[in-house]
Amino acid sequence: LETLILETAVLTLEASGSIDTAGSGTTLTFTVQSPEGETELAHIEGDTGAVTVSALQVQAGLSGAIGNPQWTLNGQARRIGAGPDAVSGLRISGASQPAGTAGSGFAVNLTAGLESSRNDAWMDSLRGPVEAAIAGSYGSGQPLTVRSAQMTVPAGRLGVTGSFQPAEGVFDLDVDARLDRLKTGITLVDRLLSDPTNLLGKVARNAPDAPLSLSSLTLTSPALMAKLDGTLGGEAVNLRAEGNLSDLSRLAEAAGGAVDFTASLNGDIDKPELRVNAAGRSVTLSGKPFEDPSLEFTGILNPSAPTGNFALSGRYAGAPVSAAFTLDHQPDGTRILRSLQAEVAQARLSGELRLPPDNRPEGRLSFDAPDLAGLGDFLLVELDGALNGSVDLGPEGAASRAVIRANGSQI
Repeated sequence: LETLILETAVLTLEASGSIDTAGSGTTLTFTVQSPEGETELAHIEGDTGAVTVSALQVQAGLSGAIGNPQWTLNGQARRIGAGPDAVSGLRISGASQPAGTAGSGFAVNLTAGLESSRNDAWMDSLRGPVEAAIAGSYGSGQPLTVRSAQMTVPAGRLGVTGSFQPAEGVFDLDVDARLDRLKTGITLVDRLLSDPTNLLGKVARNAPDAPLSLSSLTLTSPALMAKLDGTLGGEAVNLRAEGNLSDLSRLAEAAGGAVDFTASLNGDIDKPELRVNAAGRSVTLSGKPFEDPSLEFTGILNPSAPTGNFALSGRYAGAPVSAAFTLDHQPDGTRILRSLQAEVAQARLSGELRLPPDNRPEGRLSFDAPDLAGLGDFLLVELDGALNGSVDLGPEGAASRAVIRANGSQI
């Protein structure tokens, strides 16, 4: 093949060399390049819009036996963009490794810079230099298998080792990640995932139709430790989580102490049973002790027919704290919060709420808070005065109606 040139308005491909179909004398070289200026490769509907490239240049080579050749890859691009996001200064290199009884190995490395015009905390954490590396094997009757992959971004790094067969969807991977300055813009999440945050554990799927398996997948940060085990896939789910919030002051300055928790999700994936238990240790709210706090929820997460029971108990500043409700449903799909009641710092709330299939809430809530200051201390907000009254909810034509009756003093 002396010269093959395929030229379009977007890309130019050149190839030359020789092909040995019977032996190991194949030597082929390829070059792909785009114009220096920005060129549109494709247009994707929605926010992405035009996918563009400028100054793309890729060189590749094949040698050896055509059935299992050795190869090299080197490329670069000034910029590749998609909507508000772009990769600049892209450089990629890769090569096969000598063939063996298990086929050939390969290794690919990439460096680039991530740009974005989006003004959000998530992209601020990722914007900047990016490095990636991937290695694996293929050939000799063996499926393409990724053995390791590493990626580093300004917010941290992610690494996986093990075995991943993309064509089969089968994998057995050890995960090791560290986040140093990831920000999501969600205050509670950012406080939980404060620097540094580490993720370790194993994820696996042993066969194409097997469930996803999670083994000791553990997230740790100065504020949170959570471990997840179990399986997910097909028609069933069997997951268990346990952990603790080690310092509540990281979530809210006026809080203190720690919380231990367990949770499980089991059964039919369309209507699993959820169980949550939590208990506090040396908890304080606004400087006052919240003694023996305990939370429990057990229920069936069926979107059309949910059921469950919730209970919270403890003592705050020497007075009892309680909250409870029963989650139920009617045959027509109406979801109901029955026997809703709560008591804290002399404040009381009671009533029942219903949410019909048309999502127009109905029901009545009654409240009486003779000491808003004490309630505010529990809720970690500044309140004062007294308030009592009721809220009635119901349909009105195609809309919803809320009637609020309240009496207050020195609020």
